[in-house]
Amino acid sequence: MARVLNWKSLLVTLGLALAARPAAAFSLLGPPPASSSAPDGYQQPVIGYHLGGDIGGPKNLGEEYRWNTPNLFYAFDTSFLDYFGSNGVFAVEQAIAIFNNLTNFSAMSADLSEFPLEVTRNNYTAAALNLMDLKSVTLSFILEELGLADPVRYTWCLRDRRPLPNQSCPFMHYDVIMRNFDPVTFEYSRYVNGTLYSYEIFERCTGDNPLANAIEFLVDPLAPDPTAVAQFGLSYGDYYLGLTRDDVGGLRYMLRTNNANWEGVSSDSVLLATNFNTVQLLGTSNLAQFAAQALTNDAAALTALYPGLIITDTKLIFTNLVTTNVFAYFTNFPWSPAGSPASLVVASNLTTNVVTWYRHSFANVVTNRAFTNGIMRLQTTRVEPCTWGPPGLLCTNVSFQTVATNLLSGDFYIFPTNAPCGVWIVRTQLVNVTAVTNPVVVATNVPGTTNVFGQQFDQATITYFTNYIFVIHPVDCVTNSVALRQGMD
Repeated sequence: MARVLNWKSLLVTLGLALAARPAAAFSLLGPPPASSSAPDGYQQPVIGYHLGGDIGGPKNLGEEYRWNTPNLFYAFDTSFLDYFGSNGVFAVEQAIAIFNNLTNFSAMSADLSEFPLEVTRNNYTAAALNLMDLKSVTLSFILEELGLADPVRYTWCLRDRRPLPNQSCPFMHYDVIMRNFDPVTFEYSRYVNGTLYSYEIFERCTGDNPLANAIEFLVDPLAPDPTAVAQFGLSYGDYYLGLTRDDVGGLRYMLRTNNANWEGVSSDSVLLATNFNTVQLLGTSNLAQFAAQALTNDAAALTALYPGLIITDTKLIFTNLVTTNVFAYFTNFPWSPAGSPASLVVASNLTTNVVTWYRHSFANVVTNRAFTNGIMRLQTTRVEPCTWGPPGLLCTNVSFQTVATNLLSGDFYIFPTNAPCGVWIVRTQLVNVTAVTNPVVVATNVPGTTNVFGQQFDQATITYFTNYIFVIHPVDCVTNSVALRQGMD
């Protein structure tokens, strides 16, 4: 194996080590080139790119890959839970919390001096047992998935290698580039968290890839190394306290608001776009009434009642329904005094019938508020002889009883037809409270029967429905969209 030492670079970097302030730096990660003719097609395994285990290669400024979305979701599969158990879940949650606790990048200092240059510690017992820290490994993997590469590995990179004129390997000419950037100036940097690196080129002409590679080494052999979490530099027993200035600097570069990139929506994603140019009103409807109608109406009948409703699936259900029928009437008992008013009798019976119900699935129904219990008022109206008047004089008496009971109440809205992916509620324009009266029982007797005095009795339940009127912007679903988009900060 031939080894080439870049003495010129070494002398320059030694001088910089004496004069320059410690600097942070980061490397950007992106997918492998689509072909050798692509702009980054030079990144081939023969000169050290995309080797086993690599998910991508280094990118120049403006070529970065990033997750430009505020929420990412994760889960634990059975194999993870069986092996690591609840302690493993807790370790991963600790790593996630470190990212969630980062503030907006625009609120950080220009030089990121609030973040340390070195966060690695060692547990000697774990080292003796050849154990790795799961939280720390998770931190490195998350940085890789978010778009950061190993900053030391790609401080120096080969762009090309070719034999010198009239020579053959190992007498080669190498084009060397840098893919490590200062997070403040965005200039190429030889530093990673204040540690200075130079490189040697190793060449072996034949064999397995890579045949040639630029291998970084410490200019000061006593300097801390590795430092960045993105380096994947953990040894047995090592663990990270958090993220370094280098790691946060890379994330800030990608996600700062003035870093605008042409970004597309992937084929398995949908972009939700708020139409701020359109302002309209949206009202809510009675959830209890809708639930009752959805139970007893098929899809066609239900969409006729609620224009714009989208039903994605309907299942037919036959069930035996036992109904309690309450009825009331007036009668004269044999023992009633002559000429006395008729007496009220309330009775009930049970009927069993086969009924058809429906179970619907909806695509554009949103529950605004829903409750399974609430307040109901029972209103009783009695038309009966006055206790203080002459015979034959009738009085109307109305009484109320308020009870807390189990009942479905609330309101919902249907996405407007120009808002297939939802709505952006700007403000609440109006709130209306409406009383809904439902008769329970009515008792009268036709003239000429026992109810000679024209008595009457009825009961009704009163529930309340709150209707909201919102001012909204419609939200549209966009696919295959490519646009210049800012970082989310």
